[in-house]
Amino acid sequence: MIDGINTGMLPVDVFHHAYTLGVDITPQSVYVNTNGLIYGFSDRVDTDTGEIRKICTLRGSLHKYANAGIHNADSFRMSDLCRVFTELKQDYGIKPDCTRLLSVEFGVNLKLPYSPQRIIQAARMYKGFQFAPLGNIGIEHKGDAFKLKIYDKGKQCKLHEFENVLRIEIKAECNYLKKRGVYVPMLGDLLSPDVWQRFETILLDAVENVTLVEATQIDGLTKKESDLIRLFVTGDWRDLDRKQRYKKKKQLDGLIQRYGIDDLKAGLKRMIIRECEQLRDYNTEKGDVCGIFNPQKNKRTQQHAQ
Repeated sequence: MIDGINTGMLPVDVFHHAYTLGVDITPQSVYVNTNGLIYGFSDRVDTDTGEIRKICTLRGSLHKYANAGIHNADSFRMSDLCRVFTELKQDYGIKPDCTRLLSVEFGVNLKLPYSPQRIIQAARMYKGFQFAPLGNIGIEHKGDAFKLKIYDKGKQCKLHEFENVLRIEIKAECNYLKKRGVYVPMLGDLLSPDVWQRFETILLDAVENVTLVEATQIDGLTKKESDLIRLFVTGDWRDLDRKQRYKKKKQLDGLIQRYGIDDLKAGLKRMIIRECEQLRDYNTEKGDVCGIFNPQKNKRTQQHAQ
């Protein structure tokens, strides 16, 4: 469930940390990528002394790091996150409970019985806002403090074994999450079943607020009802003003409820609930697909990737 993170200043000995990573931090700004996690070394003015000193921050994908930097298209369980935190502490001296968290990405990779394009093309709007293209892999909505992405994960990572995998992901600032009742000021707070359950609720709420309309023939519709569906399928709803759009969307919601044509959304929500339940599995023997904590298995995986 957890993927990208962005932290504040790491509570580490910066020069010893740079030595461990084998990087020269003489330049004003230096960035080093370690299997999907990016350490940033930069100069900052100490507000207490007025002196310039080096600091280190961390951002990137915890999920990709767990897979030796190869991909983040499989399932990333809570047990995997636990092992990643253990390794970061043992090998790099990073203490998750003492590391300030600024933002986090969380979501699910869903193996669909159909092409992810079915969901992507059916997603018309989020809370009345038009989705923007996400390259050639999907769509996104950018809010003030969060971002919702829906895209073809297999197409993104270009691995055949992840064909028909849909990624639904939210990137949010911690201040926004606090307003939603999720308090995660420290990196280590992400290792909580309660937090993961709250992330699931936020994901489900986001999907609920996505208008999904497929271009399918429905028997028994009046011309007015057919025109209403066509309005959203063709994208003509974008030409409506805010008041008209709200009115038409409300009519569409009523139509969907009356005819029971929200099976696509209902099925998607069921898959999210099922996947999130499995991701909260804390069995340390499960997950860990690429064997990052099993040197022999990891070596075979890296050879295969090459």
